[in-house]
Amino acid sequence: MQKLISAAIAALTIGKVAVPSAGPLLPRIGLRLTGASSGYGMPLDDGKILGLLDEAYNRGDTVWDTADKYGASEEIIRNWFAANPRKRKDMFLATNFEIRPSSESPHGYKMDPTPEYCPMVRLKQEGKINFIGLSECSAESLRRAHAVHPIPCVQVEGDIRSRRDVNRPGDSRWVLPWLHEKSINKNMTVLDRISDIAKRKDVTSTAQLALAWIFAQGDDILTIPGTTKVERLEENLGSVSIHVSADEERSLGN
Repeated sequence: MQKLISAAIAALTIGKVAVPSAGPLLPRIGLRLTGASSGYGMPLDDGKILGLLDEAYNRGDTVWDTADKYGASEEIIRNWFAANPRKRKDMFLATNFEIRPSSESPHGYKMDPTPEYCPMVRLKQEGKINFIGLSECSAESLRRAHAVHPIPCVQVEGDIRSRRDVNRPGDSRWVLPWLHEKSINKNMTVLDRISDIAKRKDVTSTAQLALAWIFAQGDDILTIPGTTKVERLEENLGSVSIHVSADEERSLGN
C-alpha cells in the first residue's frame, strides 16, 4: 500500500508541460529507452525491463522515447502495450528514425541531413502519428521543415558534462567526445562545481541537480533521461521539485 501511495504522489508532482503549446499536457520527465536492450552495457532480461516500464507508468512517467537504433526497445514497448492494452491511451510515444551510420561523426552515426518531410505529413494526415518533431537539427533544417509542416518540438542534447563509467561491455557511450580522456579535466571541474552546489542544496545526486538545471532553462522543456534502474527512475523524477536559483543556474552553466 505504501508503495502505491508513493507512486501516486510522484505522479502528481512530476509537473506538466504542453507540447505543442496548445497540445497535450505531458510530464516534464520522460523515459528514454536507449538502455532497454542496448547502449548502457549488457541488456536487461525482458522481465526486468518490462518491470521498469510498469514502475515508470505507475509514477506518471508516461512519455517514452525510442528508436529502431535502440536495439529491441520498440519490440519491448510493443510487448508492454500488448500486456497493458488499457494503458496505451495514457502514453505519449516518441520515436526517432533516419539515424544512419557515419564514419565522419564522433558518435558513429548521424541524422539524415536531407530529410524529406512530406511522407511524415502523409502519415499524420492518415492518423498514424500525431506530431512531427526533429532531433539534433540545425536552425536551417528546422526552418525548412516548418515551412512544410509545423514542428512543435525539437529534441536536443542538454547536459552538464561529466565522466561516467562507459567502458563496460556493450556500452556505446564511449563514442561521445565529451567522455574521452582529453575531456576529463574540464569535466571534473564542472563536476566539482555541481557537487558543491548539490551538497549545499542537500540534493541526492549530481545527476538530479543536472536535470533540475535543464528545467531552469525554460518552462517549455521536458527531459527524457534514460535508465535501467528503478532507483534512478525515482531520482530523476525527484529533480522536478528542485529549485535552481538564477545565480546557481549561471554557475552551473559556465
